[in-house]
Amino acid sequence: MALTALVATGQHVNREHWLTDLAGRSERFFVNIKLPAYKLTCGWPLGGALSRKRQVLGQCFDSKVSVGEVHELFITPLLDDPLQVAGVVLHEMTHVAAGVDAGHKGRFIRIAQHIGLTKGKPISALPGERLNEYLTKLVDQLGPYPHKAVKPVPKEKQKNTKDVPLICPDCECRVRMTLKWMTASGVPTCGCGGLFEEYVRGERQEDPT
Repeated sequence: MALTALVATGQHVNREHWLTDLAGRSERFFVNIKLPAYKLTCGWPLGGALSRKRQVLGQCFDSKVSVGEVHELFITPLLDDPLQVAGVVLHEMTHVAAGVDAGHKGRFIRIAQHIGLTKGKPISALPGERLNEYLTKLVDQLGPYPHKAVKPVPKEKQKNTKDVPLICPDCECRVRMTLKWMTASGVPTCGCGGLFEEYVRGERQEDPT
């Protein structure tokens, strides 16, 4: 089936096809605003993609850093809800229109408000109620987003990696050993033959005699 026929029936061959179709249909929101050439892909933003404090859901790279001389837009694989994805796409398209150098200030804010990205602070601006209504209809026309969310399993924070101070009760020789190796190998023996013990600062060592 031809590509145009697939689009007409709401079918998309891959994620990039769906994202590109969405962006193309969304350009009408940028009335009297020039949009330089850009491409979209489902991929990890360069930084903050898995941050717990402020997760980065999309990123726009300036055409200056692209060998293809186009703005490169990345939409996180963490999202698979079409409406959420659409909001992120519009945010990144606003960077294209404003110029990456504008950041989330000045021209970016003006264009964001112009097209309806009025929810939240500029750095995370998403569609307000009115724009959301339009996007809801748009994603219904597009059909399912051909992507299932990637859900990375957070790496458990390594605990108890600090050095443990040890002291020999016989000769009072002091050493330090990481808890990792002490757990794996056991408490070491001092050169005098005594068995090291954990040393607590300020704790007086009793004279065994």
